[in-house]
Amino acid sequence: MLRKIILILLSFFLIEIAGLYFVSHLIGAAYTVLLLVIDVLIGLFLIWHQGFSVVRHVRKQLRIRHLPGEALLNGICLLFAGILLIVPGFLSDIASILLLLPYFRHRLIRKIKFWLKDWFNRNKFSFIAYRKG
Repeated sequence: MLRKIILILLSFFLIEIAGLYFVSHLIGAAYTVLLLVIDVLIGLFLIWHQGFSVVRHVRKQLRIRHLPGEALLNGICLLFAGILLIVPGFLSDIASILLLLPYFRHRLIRKIKFWLKDWFNRNKFSFIAYRKG
């Protein structure tokens, strides 16, 4: 499993480097660096802005005594999208843009919830709800 992860990450970085090389030859090195700097700034802004938004939504959910599972998964996807924008490269930018689109993000969240539910059922986890009063 660890070898697969290392192979995937290595392939990802090699594709990113090849993409940067191709784009720099297409539009020039200065414009490529400028695009990467703009990506980083957008990613930092996204992490900062969406982070506060998610915290507000989670607090609201907790205040009315609801579990904020959907809000947390949505926030994790947006945070990951921001991190992908900070990573230099255009393949990560495409993945980030897909995560920023609500359609793809909600499809991913549905798959994550299905995977988590299946994992909890296979490992025989049980949750007990405690209500005071």
